Amino acid sequence: MLNNSFKTIMRRRITFIFCALLLPILFFGQVFKEISDPSELIESYISHSENISSIKADFDQEKHTEFLEKPLLTKGLFYSDSEKRFRWEQNGAQPYVMIINDQDAFIFKNGAWETHDLERDRHLRYISELIASIINGQILRSEEYEMTFYGSELQYKVELVPKKERMKKYMSMVTLVLRRSDWLLDGLTIEDGSGNRTVLTFHDQISNAELASSLFSPDN
Repeated sequence: MLNNSFKTIMRRRITFIFCALLLPILFFGQVFKEISDPSELIESYISHSENISSIKADFDQEKHTEFLEKPLLTKGLFYSDSEKRFRWEQNGAQPYVMIINDQDAFIFKNGAWETHDLERDRHLRYISELIASIINGQILRSEEYEMTFYGSELQYKVELVPKKERMKKYMSMVTLVLRRSDWLLDGLTIEDGSGNRTVLTFHDQISNAELASSLFSPDN
């Protein structure tokens, strides 16, 4: 009886490990290979980004921290326009909204708006600069990161490691997943110096949509 139970447990563990290894391949179907000369990729991405005036997308977020056994899962909406403005809106029991409008940041949480100065809030400034440079394509020309490029049949993946130690505290590694067909962002992963990781998957992306200016105002 004990032997049969042990065999059952082992079969379950083997099945779990097999699924854990196989599921990423089944869902994403991607085998990435390193690109030794990414110059053509970079120029194509920047050229395409110059024609993008706005982005609207849904996203799924996984927040991994050492304090949580399971990742915290949320969904939301992302908006960005050519004026270096973006709105990050997370749904759930406790709604969270972050608006970046030039040098000002507004965060809605616990039922109230907070105002932040990007000149003083280094973390928000790094996030703001990262998002803006991804949207305009200049991230791949940035001298702030060491970059490694990979390609698959459907996507490109770019791993960015900050060169400055003080930046690594907030972003030790950033990973972009770009769609080959239209260069839209499929995924974004940000890891910090403490080992925390935020994994974002974007879907239903719409480029050059008309966005109301009120989206980037803390009164809405």
